[in-house]
Amino acid sequence: MMKFLGRALACAAVAAAMLTTPLVAAPAMAAQGGAAAAAADGKVVVCKYVTTPGVGEVLQTGENPIEVSVEALGAGFAGTFPYVFSDAQVNSVAIGFVGEGLDITDCPGFQPPQPQSEPLYETRDSSFCTEPLDGTRTLLVEERSGTRTYAWDGDSWEPQDTWGEWTEKSRTTVPDAACAADVVAIPALFGAAPQPPTCDTAGALPALVTLQNVTLSWDRPFDGPGTYTVTATVAEGYMFPDGSTVRTREFTVAGALGYQSDDPEAPCFREDESPVPVVLTPPSTPPTTTTTTTTSATVSQPAAGTTADSALAVTGSTGVTPLLPIAGAVALLLGIGAAAFASIRRRA
Repeated sequence: MMKFLGRALACAAVAAAMLTTPLVAAPAMAAQGGAAAAAADGKVVVCKYVTTPGVGEVLQTGENPIEVSVEALGAGFAGTFPYVFSDAQVNSVAIGFVGEGLDITDCPGFQPPQPQSEPLYETRDSSFCTEPLDGTRTLLVEERSGTRTYAWDGDSWEPQDTWGEWTEKSRTTVPDAACAADVVAIPALFGAAPQPPTCDTAGALPALVTLQNVTLSWDRPFDGPGTYTVTATVAEGYMFPDGSTVRTREFTVAGALGYQSDDPEAPCFREDESPVPVVLTPPSTPPTTTTTTTTSATVSQPAAGTTADSALAVTGSTGVTPLLPIAGAVALLLGIGAAAFASIRRRA
């Protein structure tokens, strides 16, 4: 009875609208009438969900969406979508009328299958002046590989690209005058010689000078006779006439020549000076006094084989010469000899 009454009221409303609406609005009213007829007698598309109701529901596989009578939506349906479809699930919903070309991709929460990963490959070209600058340009081709995967962002699968490192694929050189280095002269130091030694002084290294676009340096500070290496390095964008950018040279510093007495025509000759002889004159010796004591005893002649000393001991006579004046003379002679020796060494 209520359904019939509702239909009657709807028909009355349509009739009233037709009587009060100008004739030009007839097509629009006809379209509304058609939609109402579809809502009353047609079918709707419903997206079905599975798993625990209200907890992580997902779209049902297989036949989905399904078609149901519009009357299954109940009396509250007024033709507006989406509209809740009452079943055991929470998310089941009607999304439109049958015949509107709707499918699973129009259902809320639809997630298309994840695309398969794809291999990636690309190359890049570059060119630059060859180092060190030699009037050529290098043409370089590099390559790299990667993989494309897909990640779901809530609405669609977005590509995620992962690349490896660039590696050299090919390298060629071509002439290019713009890549030629400016030429600088070889430093004059490379043609110089170390300072020569003298008879009593060692030689020395030539002094370094400041040059434009060239740096000079020794391998170590000067520490006396020996071999040293000087290095010349050009600034960036320059080269020596032979195309090099670094040059080295060794210098050998000689020690002092010393003196010689063999060849008057040779360097550092000095005549050999023989030591001056020193005549040592001993001092005069004071007279020695000998004291003889004679006893009153009668002494017989010494027997054969008895020495004079034995006889002297018997008689009690003393023939000892005092030693103090002799010791003084010896000390004086030693002092004179030492002074003469020192004088000879100084002359040498």
